[in-house]
Amino acid sequence: MHGLITIGIIVSQSHKMTDYAQFIGRFHPLLVHLPIGRLLAAIILDALSLRKRFEGLAVAVPTLYLLGAAGAIGACLTGYLLSTSGEYEGDTFSYHKWMGISVAVLSILFFLARQYQTLHTNNLRIISSLGLFLELSITGHLGGNLTHGEDYLFVHAPEPIRQLAGYEETEAVVIEDVQQAVIYSDIVVPLLKEKCYNCHSGKKQKGKLRLDSPEMIAAGGKSGVAIIEAHEPENSELIARLLLPLNDDKHMPPKKKDELTEDQIDILSWWIENGASYEQKVAETEQSEEIQAMLKKLESTGVEKK
Repeated sequence: MHGLITIGIIVSQSHKMTDYAQFIGRFHPLLVHLPIGRLLAAIILDALSLRKRFEGLAVAVPTLYLLGAAGAIGACLTGYLLSTSGEYEGDTFSYHKWMGISVAVLSILFFLARQYQTLHTNNLRIISSLGLFLELSITGHLGGNLTHGEDYLFVHAPEPIRQLAGYEETEAVVIEDVQQAVIYSDIVVPLLKEKCYNCHSGKKQKGKLRLDSPEMIAAGGKSGVAIIEAHEPENSELIARLLLPLNDDKHMPPKKKDELTEDQIDILSWWIENGASYEQKVAETEQSEEIQAMLKKLESTGVEKK
């Protein structure tokens, strides 16, 4: 009995520690802007101080780098605590984490270099400042991708700019005969890619949930609960989250993300009602008149493919 009580206390304390970590970690978006502003100010003043008329500004540069370094360290610590929720994983998170740590380290080195005048030429000062600016920009961009999705910055950009940034060309693929389409690969995947992959794919797994493959869908999220119950859309977590009120914290997609249309939710529900097969064709399912009309639209409007 005593052992059970001890285990209960340990588990309770563990939950409390997790809560504290998340409470502190959620200050990361607030704290992360402080070092960005300070370091940018240091870079600008440092560049201006190279000109004789502004050389007096140099005295403020070491202090700004020191404050920037302190803020960067605070951002790294709160970022780590925020990541313990398990909502941020994948390559983008890993790059953002290590780039953020490198910004903190470089900020300390820059403070020491400016404080003790170890960079003796203007060229070295310019090159080092540009390097820090570039690293700061990339780190911020990766952080934005984690929050808003991989293509947030370029989603509405003209196609040439998207391609220059490394994104595949966006095209609408029209299904010639929707009845011969494979429901999952031809209809469900483009829908999930458009509305869900930003938070639930190989690049980001909010709630440790991925929706970019049948195996990952079957695995569910961190709760271990299956998000799809074949033939039972009303009991499927995927549909339940989509139908929650917009102000509910568990509603999907989260605030500021593109909502699924009623037709899209109905098509997902229809797919699940017919068994949520990954191989089944449209013609092999039961279809109401409403579903037939929704599917027929895909022959004229197509589905977005990236």
